[in-house]
Amino acid sequence: SSLASIPSPRAAPDLFAPATPLPAPKLFSTPLDKVLDAYGHARPAVPHIVADTLAYLEGCAMHVPNLFRGSADKRAIHDLKDAFEAAYKKQLRLRPDELSPLSSDPNVPASLLKLFLYYLPSPLLAPTPDTYARLVATTAPRELNAIIATLPEPNQAIGEVLFPFLARLAVNHQDNKLTPAVLASVFAPILLPPRDPADSASVAKVIRTLISAHATDARLSTLPSPAPSPSPYSGGEGRESRLVHL
Repeated sequence: SSLASIPSPRAAPDLFAPATPLPAPKLFSTPLDKVLDAYGHARPAVPHIVADTLAYLEGCAMHVPNLFRGSADKRAIHDLKDAFEAAYKKQLRLRPDELSPLSSDPNVPASLLKLFLYYLPSPLLAPTPDTYARLVATTAPRELNAIIATLPEPNQAIGEVLFPFLARLAVNHQDNKLTPAVLASVFAPILLPPRDPADSASVAKVIRTLISAHATDARLSTLPSPAPSPSPYSGGEGRESRLVHL
């Protein structure tokens, strides 16, 4: 047989060839635990995009009519998204002076926050079908609280900052037109999208109940605090009691 018919040995790998770079971490459409893990030892409780957009809106948009319902410039939303993505890839955080020029219209960061929550691989409040079924089966606040306490920790952490913020918006509804029912109509399809059209009313009521519970607290927080009474108990509240205060 000719030498040409002898198969050549498989080429050995080049140990000095540059390694294929790992894909850059992606902020949008990524599970929350992976989003947070990408920060390494500096892992925050909630993604910076959530904390920073809420803080920005809290500072300048609590009385803006129809926040989260108004339209925003798509280019501005895209630019702000790119800025957050770029900062995330470097495990950095946008400075206020970087965020403000990109969000002079409050509807821009409001829209971006909705998009981030909407594109989570699983809904914030219903990461499993079982959780969804339990939530839509009740509107009793204490039962909702118990169910939400079983969510993954990153989901709970976002709920602990998002729902009090929405409640504070609702307290200002005479100015911003954002009652708990209106806010529920905006956020129910994002946080707890109906698996069946017949569930739409139940889903909206779940979100409205969660917002209303915090709205009660927000109203009370504006009143003078009574003198503290001695208590035989000490220590902070558990996580499950912080999401819905009842």
